[in-house]
Amino acid sequence: GKYMGEIDEVPQTYNVVGNMNEFQLSIGETTFVGRSELGKQSGAIMDYMSLIHTTLQRAKTAREAIPIMAGLVETYGYASSGETFSILDPHEAWFMDLIGK
Repeated sequence: GKYMGEIDEVPQTYNVVGNMNEFQLSIGETTFVGRSELGKQSGAIMDYMSLIHTTLQRAKTAREAIPIMAGLVETYGYASSGETFSILDPHEAWFMDLIGK
């Protein structure tokens, strides 16, 4: 893959296999097309797959994943087009839409 940058480490991370972590938190995605000028942020280093895997390493539940994803995008930018993320754990499910800007 293409090197896009580095993010800060956190004290605790969790095991991830595919799109699920050791707490049965799972994140999937569906791409959608929006306005082209919103497709990417200048200098952004967090694409959709990096966002999924980094969140799975840092969150135990779907509810915890939402602010983690939002914080990563706020801090590092979003380098993908429109995505709908399906964020599920054994107790609840959330949907989150993101577009590059």
